[in-house]
Amino acid sequence: MMDQQVRRSAVQHDSQLPAILEQAVERSNGRIAWIQIRDGHGDSVSQAGTPAQPVFSIEYIRSRIQNRQPIFKTVHTARGIMLVEVFPFRLPDATASAGPIPRRFGTVQIAAFLEGAGVALWPLKRNLMIDSSAALMLLISLAAIALRLRSYVAGRRLEQEVEIARSVQRDLLPSSKRELDGFEVAADYLPASRVSGDFYDAFPVRNERAAFVLGDVSGKGLPAALLMGVMHGTVRLSSWTDSQLQNQEATRQINRLLFQRAATERYATMFWSYFDPRSQHLKYINAGHCPPLLVKAARRKTILRLSIGGPVLGLLADAEYQQGSVRLEPNDVLVLYSDGIVEAANSTGEEFGEDRVLAIVREHSEDTAEEIRNHILAAADAFTGQSEPEDDRTLVVIVYSGAAQITRKITASAA
Repeated sequence: MMDQQVRRSAVQHDSQLPAILEQAVERSNGRIAWIQIRDGHGDSVSQAGTPAQPVFSIEYIRSRIQNRQPIFKTVHTARGIMLVEVFPFRLPDATASAGPIPRRFGTVQIAAFLEGAGVALWPLKRNLMIDSSAALMLLISLAAIALRLRSYVAGRRLEQEVEIARSVQRDLLPSSKRELDGFEVAADYLPASRVSGDFYDAFPVRNERAAFVLGDVSGKGLPAALLMGVMHGTVRLSSWTDSQLQNQEATRQINRLLFQRAATERYATMFWSYFDPRSQHLKYINAGHCPPLLVKAARRKTILRLSIGGPVLGLLADAEYQQGSVRLEPNDVLVLYSDGIVEAANSTGEEFGEDRVLAIVREHSEDTAEEIRNHILAAADAFTGQSEPEDDRTLVVIVYSGAAQITRKITASAA
C-alpha cells in the first residue's frame, strides 16, 4: 500500500525528500526520533534525525518484504525505549540507477519513542504512530503541500495535492466487497469537501468475531483527515475485541493519547463494537457518537439506542468508558450514522433528525441492508433538496441473518 501511495505523491525527485522528512519529524512533537530512506542496495538516500547503527541487515529486510512480513524491533536507548519499523518505499527519482535491485525500490525506516503507560501498551501506540502506513504518507503529502505552497501560481497544483490525500484516505476505508459470516452490510461515505473526518470499518477479527466501527473527527478538511487516518489505524488492533476490560482500556488509552497529542480544538467521537457469535451479543463502547439504532425484529420493531460508553475522545484526560452489550437476533437491523445525516438541513434550517431515520428503518426493516441504506439517503436528499452535503456524511446499515455461514457483502457507493 505504501508503494502505491508514493507513486501518487507529488514528490518527483530525491532532492525533495529531506525537507519533507524533517517536517514529519518536527510535527511528531518528539515522538519520532528519526526517519531514513534507503535504496534497494541499503544505501541512505535521505534522512531526518540521526539514525543509530543499522538495526536490520539489507538481507533481512529483503527476506521479510518478499514474504510480506512486518519488520519492526524495540531498541533500548538512553532516551527510552524506541520502536524501529521498516516499510517498502518506491523512490520518486525516475532516473535512478539500475542494477540487480533497482535503486528506486527502497525502504523507509521510522524510529519512534514509546512513552507513557509502559512497553506492555506499545502495540496500541505503534498502531497510532506508524503502523498505519497510509496515515504516515498522508502526513508526508500534507508536508509537501506546506513546503511548496508559496510556489503555486494557480490553484490547480494544490487541488492535485488534495486529491492525493483523498486517494490515500479512501484507501484506508473498506473495499466494496468483503466476506463476513452472518451479516449483510451496506455503507455510504460522502465527504463535504475533498477529504473527510469521518471513517467506518467492518472486518473479521480473531475468535470468529466481527467488528463494526464508525467515527467522526471534529472539523473538516486536511487536519481532520490526518487525525482520521490515525484513528482508523487504531481500530485495526485485534486485542480490543478480546474482552470487556481490553475494550475499555484501549478506549481510555486512545482518549489520553489524543488529549496529549492532538490540538485542543481537535477531538473525535467513535462507536466501536464487536460481535461474539458464542454469546450472540454485540459488545460496544460509544465514545460520544450519535447512538446507533437497533431495530429488534422479534419485538415488534422495538428501537434500541446504543449509547453506553463515555464522553468524546481527546477532551478529558482521565475520562472513563464502560462497555455496553446487546443480544442480536435473526433479522435485527443496526444503523450507524454520522451527524452529517441527522443534522442535514433544508432551506428553512430544519434538520433531517433522528426521528426520520428511525421511521424509515422501522418501515423498511424487512428489506435488505442496501435497500434500507438507499431509502435513508434518498429521503435525506429529498429533504435537503441537494445531493452535495454541507457536512461529512457516513451511513452503515447492518442486517444480522443469524446463520452460522453466510457470505456478507459490504456495498459502499462512490462519493
